[in-house]
This record gives sequence, C-alpha cells and structure tokens, in this order.
Amino acid sequence: QAHSRPPPAEQQQKIVTKMSPNRHRIHRLVTSGLSRGVIAGALGTIAMDALWYRRYRNEGGNASPLNWEFHPQINSFDDAPAPAKVAKHIAVSLHVELPDSSATASNNVMHWATGLSWGIAATLLHTMPRIRAFDAGLLASIAAFATSYTVLPRLHIYNKITDYDTTTLVKDLSAHLLFGATVGLVSSITSQRD
Repeated sequence: QAHSRPPPAEQQQKIVTKMSPNRHRIHRLVTSGLSRGVIAGALGTIAMDALWYRRYRNEGGNASPLNWEFHPQINSFDDAPAPAKVAKHIAVSLHVELPDSSATASNNVMHWATGLSWGIAATLLHTMPRIRAFDAGLLASIAAFATSYTVLPRLHIYNKITDYDTTTLVKDLSAHLLFGATVGLVSSITSQRD
C-alpha cells in the first residue's frame, strides 16, 4: 500500500509563506476589531452614563460625577444596582462567595464589562455583509436593552417589562440608543483608519 509522502522542504516553505499573510491579516482584523470594540464600548458607556447623570441632577441629585458613577455608598448586594446583582448571580453559579463589602467593586466591574462587551459585539456585527458600523452600534444597543428585560427578570433582578411604565422604558431605551449611536460613530471613525 502506497503511503503519502510529505512535500519537499522547499514546497513546505512555499506553503507556509503563502499562508502567513492570510494568518497575519486575520490576526490583525481580530485584534483591531477587539480594540475598536473596547474603545467604542468605553466611550458608549461614558455617553450613556453622562445622560443618566444629567437626569439624576435634574431630579435634584447632588453627588459628584465620580461619586455617582462608582457608587461608594453601596452597603450590600440587596441594595445594589442590577450590575452588582448580576455579578453576585454569576459568582453563586461558580460557587464563589462574594461578601457585601465587594458590592461596590462588583457593580463597577460588571457595569463596565457589560458596556465593553456590547461594544465588541457591535464591531463583530459590523463584519457581517451590508451592516454599517453605525447600524451595528444601534442594533447592539437594542439587543442590550431587550436582553435586560428578558434575561434579568428570570434572575429576579428586573421585573417583567410589562410591570414598568412607558416613561421608564422610554428613558432606558433612549439611554441605550445613545450608547449604540456613540459606539457606532466611534467604530465607524476608527474602522476607516485600518
């Protein structure tokens, strides 16, 4: 029975040389896409939080932007915002015990990780045919909004979407759309430089 022989060394070198540019191109696209997603997600989160902070001040709040953003007053997970409760849920599923003293840090990490991950999701969506960067940002923000009201109620973190009044939902959706528009704009600008 004949056995297949490996190609000569010269031919192997040609194959490697021929494949290397493609590998480098894929690596560059993935790396640049991730970096664009992180940058876009961070700026989108800042824009979204700036809108929520402006609303907070309009309603009489007087905390500084940094104090409002990083919630130093969180004393327990029971009183924490949704991101901290999501972090707690993940920790429980991994059999990790998070003390109440970690609620503030958990909230900040989860909040920013969520924003960055949706920014990355938008840049990945932009790689699909006929989806512009700006549109991808908006689609990601709508997906993030929808996920909040489908997944979080099952975790007993949010109520059912029908339990919220229209004003609350419109304010939340508009904040998500601002996030998406910012992500899309930043992604569009940075992708033109690649």
